[in-house]
Amino acid sequence: MKKRFATIAVAAVMTATSAFAFIGCGGDDAPSAPPDTFYTGTLSVDSYNSVSLAAQAFLSNEVCGDATAAKFESYEKQADMTEEEIAELNLTDAEKTAVVAAEKGFVNYTESAVAAYNVYASATENVKKIKVYVVKIGNEYRYYAPALVAGDVLTKAYYDQVFDPSKYINCTMVYDMTVVTTASAQGMSVSMTMKTNSTFKCTADSAHIVIVSSASMLNHTETETTELYVEFASNNGFNGDYTLYMKEDGGAEWVESYMDLSEVGSVGEIENDYSYFIKTNSGFKLNSEKFDLYLQDAIDDLNGVAGLNMGSLKATAEYNVYDGKLSTATAVVSANFSADGANGNVKATTSAKYSDFGTTVVSVQI
Repeated sequence: MKKRFATIAVAAVMTATSAFAFIGCGGDDAPSAPPDTFYTGTLSVDSYNSVSLAAQAFLSNEVCGDATAAKFESYEKQADMTEEEIAELNLTDAEKTAVVAAEKGFVNYTESAVAAYNVYASATENVKKIKVYVVKIGNEYRYYAPALVAGDVLTKAYYDQVFDPSKYINCTMVYDMTVVTTASAQGMSVSMTMKTNSTFKCTADSAHIVIVSSASMLNHTETETTELYVEFASNNGFNGDYTLYMKEDGGAEWVESYMDLSEVGSVGEIENDYSYFIKTNSGFKLNSEKFDLYLQDAIDDLNGVAGLNMGSLKATAEYNVYDGKLSTATAVVSANFSADGANGNVKATTSAKYSDFGTTVVSVQI
């Protein structure tokens, strides 16, 4: 019986962590978090033959994504931009000199939610609008993705600036995750707690990663420490070739390993795109509307596997951004489940902190 309970608990933990992997590590929009004001807008690289075509390109390039299928309905001009407003745009001096005119407006669109990873979310159409600027340079038009305020859907231009890989080549990330699972059946119950603490120290030349994990169940706790050292082939951090060394738990010597580094992760990286998020005062957060649609079909799919039924799955994920880079992050995933006559619940809580940008030092002797 205890072995069966353990199997159920592990299955629940795996399910919860799979859901968490989808949202990545998230951020807390706490009152103490400073406002995120770094992003002032981005001018499109391409030019278009009309205001309407520029507005349509904005919707296609900046809003449509893995979680959003947006259909252009119309462009609605709000007002011409004054010389003072044009001067405040994030343009080069040459671009500002070449501006003939600029205007503020809205794109009206209908949205159907979609999901990645071959999971097809239920389609719900909503008529929405999003602000956009259109700048005329010479005889052509370019869209300008404006600065965002709390409640705006995230644009690709904003997201790409936050997750610019060059920003995370030298920094430190501390990542904590706790998963608590309980299951009961026939008057008996079992609880398991899994914890992971990971510290990434990265520079352009190398990275030092220490992962401490523990599992507690039936008054017994097992702890394991894995230490990794990575030498990068070029000064490109996690974005190039590398040589990986590992120290097993309790080991004294480094041994070359052929583990895929993607299994460990990297600093400043999440697994989904901009269209899953909306802006907050201090960064951005998971759009619950999109996540609920994704999870509904994901749960339906899981319910057909090995008699495992999931329900009441909830998740939050928020990211704080400071000076254009991730600063702190938190996420919580919880769910109820039933399997093989047992019922239970699982909750995964994760936090991350990013620091020492440009000052992190890796000192490992191989």
